Amino acid sequence: MTGIQFVTDAKGHKIAVQIDLKKHGTVLEDFWDGLIGESRRKEKGIPLEKVKADLIKHGRLRESVRGRGQACRAQGTRWTTGYRTGACGSSHRIAG
Repeated sequence: MTGIQFVTDAKGHKIAVQIDLKKHGTVLEDFWDGLIGESRRKEKGIPLEKVKADLIKHGRLRESVRGRGQACRAQGTRWTTGYRTGACGSSHRIAG
């Protein structure tokens, strides 16, 4: 296979590999992602609500949009494309 070379020690044992990233970069990324996932397998997860709160706190998610949507859904309003007046009593422009 071209683009891959093994480095061997004095006894001929493979100890490292050199990979041409132009040819095999995406394969290496997939392999690396798998290693990272495996190393984190036993880590404790983070609840979705905490992630959302952190994103809002750091300005990566707008609370007003998230808050209105949750309020309307809690009251049974369906979200559709366009303008929708919900049971929560306000009109929202829904991107779509």
